Parts: sequence; C-alpha cells; structure tokens
Amino acid sequence: MMEEKISNFIIAILAIAIVILGLLLIWRVPVIRMAGMATDTGTVSATVSIENSITITDAAVNLGTIITGQSNSSDSGSDWFVIENNGSVRIDLNMEVDETNLTAAASEIYCKCVSGSNQSGQCPITNYTNCESTEDGSILIATCLKDADAVDEVNAGVNLSVALTETAGAKTLATTFTATTNQSSSCTSS
Repeated sequence: MMEEKISNFIIAILAIAIVILGLLLIWRVPVIRMAGMATDTGTVSATVSIENSITITDAAVNLGTIITGQSNSSDSGSDWFVIENNGSVRIDLNMEVDETNLTAAASEIYCKCVSGSNQSGQCPITNYTNCESTEDGSILIATCLKDADAVDEVNAGVNLSVALTETAGAKTLATTFTATTNQSSSCTSS
C-alpha cells in the first residue's frame, strides 16, 4: 500500500512539474508568425496651427442724410457692422475709420461696440469714441470674442458728426477691422 501511495505522489509531482514547465515554455517561446507576413513601422507628423480670421457679415452702414452741423449714428438708424470670428481662436477686435473723404476738419467719426446677450465678446467701448485713422488710430472695440458658432459675433456702430463747413455730397468712409489673437487666461475658453 505504501508503494501505491508513493507512486501516486510521484505522479502528482510529475504532473505539477510538467504543467509548470509547459507554462514556462509558453511564456518564453516567441510567437510563430504565419508565413508571408511582414511588418514595418512608420510615423505620423503634423503641424498644428491656429487661424485668426474674421468676416464682416454686414459690411455696410448707411447713416442716411445728415444735415451739416448735426450727427447720425448706428443707434438712430439701426444699422450696424456685424463682425464674426470664423477663425479657430479667441480674438480681440480693433476698428478704424478713414475719414479722408470728409472735407471739414471739424467733422468727426466715432465708433462703439455692442455685444448681444448670447454673444461672447466683451465690449470695452460701449459709448461712441473717436476712431478716426488720422487722429487716434484704431481702437479696441471688443475683447475675448470666441470662435464657437452662436457666440462669435459682435456689432460695431458708428456716429458721424458733420461740421457746418462740410461740403455737400455722398461720403464713403473706409472702415477697417483688425483681429488679434487673444490667448490670455482672462478669456474663458470657447
């Protein structure tokens, strides 16, 4: 009976040893690939850029007829420039009006910003401020204008004050909007 116990014991030890040896061989033997297969490696390269871009979706403001010595504005005519940030970053927006077509030095052009309640831009110029190109240059009219749809527009208005000595006739004043990227942490992300 003792011989039977020893032989069962030896068989059990041998079985455990074979299992352990089999596991060790499985972990150490490399995987055999199928014939005809080949592998190689490559790389992916990309350059990420940002786009600073605006579109004036309403590019004409008509202030109507203004009698010399008086003024008219976007407020009274309900006519505004509408500027959209269609780039990929938040922007600050400057505005400048070229008044060289005004003949009287006393005629003045003023600008301001109005941001709708659902828009992202902050308007530091909410009262009409001189924005003539020959006097003050461009003025910052909006900051932190986001690039996400539905929150990427701002309205810019003008107020033209016509001097008593201004010559009669149609006046066209070129208006330039300039967007600069704003990556400041003070701007919330879009």
